Amino acid sequence: METKVPPKKSPRRKWLLIGVLVALVGCLCLATVAILSQGSRNSARTTASQEQATESQEQPAESASDSTAPPETTHTEEPEPSPTALPGLGIDVILAEVRWRILEAEDLGQTLASDNQFIDSLTTPGKFIKVRFEVENLGADLASSVGFDLVDDQGRTFIASTDVFYWIPEQENCFLVNLNPNVPKICTAIYEVAANAAGLKAKVGDLKVFGAEERLIDLELD
Repeated sequence: METKVPPKKSPRRKWLLIGVLVALVGCLCLATVAILSQGSRNSARTTASQEQATESQEQPAESASDSTAPPETTHTEEPEPSPTALPGLGIDVILAEVRWRILEAEDLGQTLASDNQFIDSLTTPGKFIKVRFEVENLGADLASSVGFDLVDDQGRTFIASTDVFYWIPEQENCFLVNLNPNVPKICTAIYEVAANAAGLKAKVGDLKVFGAEERLIDLELD
């Protein structure tokens, strides 16, 4: 009786099985990695979506807060208007039909000295101011002038002195002078003013008795 010897397994088949097993293990590893990667991506997308949703919810609140906030107001300081400069020496000032021009003004101090033995010197606790000016009648009719007053920066008024004619040239004594049309007249007047009078100005007028127009001329003594 013959004894059957089992056939020997082929080495080729053995390596084929090993290869199949290795391939299966590799596929499982790849599948696991793919699943984990997909989960990470999904988790990242979810987190990003949540952050965007949070930002979109906060954005309107900030916008609403900005829209309800009162607008900022800016205060612009307006420059103070500068005072209108007064006309001064040598400037013509025309009021109606009269032209005035102050030629010179001088502070003579407290004493008007006399060189005449029959006329005493004049003194004052204040000071004497001499003003030389030109006046012209621009109208067609005869006019009369008694000159003008002086005012200081305290609003005080000073009239021309009538006892100082000795110190005024005769041809320039214009107290109650008649002004013929278009004949300029040069006059001198002396005023006795307070010792602390400052900012003195001539207050000239249009020589009308009623509703006279007046204007100030700076004597430029300060």
